[in-house]
Amino acid sequence: EVRPDIAVILCTGFGHFMEERGGIPSGLDEILLKPLVMSDLAVSVRKVLDRRSGPLKNP
Repeated sequence: EVRPDIAVILCTGFGHFMEERGGIPSGLDEILLKPLVMSDLAVSVRKVLDRRSGPLKNP
């Protein structure tokens, strides 16, 4: 990994290859399958941000 501090979300139309190879490859934080739904992208971004900094706490 060149920049482990940068999150990587992959969007692909070849999800079946990921399943055959055992899931998310090293270095990727999330995988989204095409056709992409914007709400799925928002959820993935939130997951990555929460994992890296912890979930936001309500005041």
